Amino acid sequence: MKLFLENKLKGTDIEILWEKEAKDRQDLEEMLSLPTGYKNESVWDDVDLLAVKENFPIAIINCKSSIHGRFSFYFWSLLFRINKRVKFLVVSPDSGTGQDEWKSEWGTPENPSKYRELARRYVDGIYISNVPEFCKNIKKNQGTVFGDVIRPLDELPNDLIRWSGDLKFYGKRVKSGKLESFV
Repeated sequence: MKLFLENKLKGTDIEILWEKEAKDRQDLEEMLSLPTGYKNESVWDDVDLLAVKENFPIAIINCKSSIHGRFSFYFWSLLFRINKRVKFLVVSPDSGTGQDEWKSEWGTPENPSKYRELARRYVDGIYISNVPEFCKNIKKNQGTVFGDVIRPLDELPNDLIRWSGDLKFYGKRVKSGKLESFV
């Protein structure tokens, strides 16, 4: 996913960082750490990739391959969106439901599954690419019905570019070369 995004974002000033790369940068770690209320401890979690422009986070990109793996991100997405005002996104295949026949796990915008309903409430976007290895029993004429927060993966780079323009509204205050306040 990192290589895909870097390739699509060439020529822009948007960086895509692994979680470890982002945590190694003091400014990003300070901006994204969430207080736990326990012994002045702070954490950040469920960050697979981070889209950054000029050292400011645009979006946290969580990469999952199954519904089971997605449930924890609703908790983290809520924390990051409320406390840090950072977009929280998920990239995933539509693994489908059912044992013998593939049926989209997201339903449709008009007839949403419980997963789509949760995604509408808690994330800024679920970007889908139905890679055959992860979509067992999917037939050639079947696919995810896109709409609302369920979007094709190809739209992610343009969304990141568009959102990077919104950073000017977050009140960047810098004092003596150090970030004083993010939001």
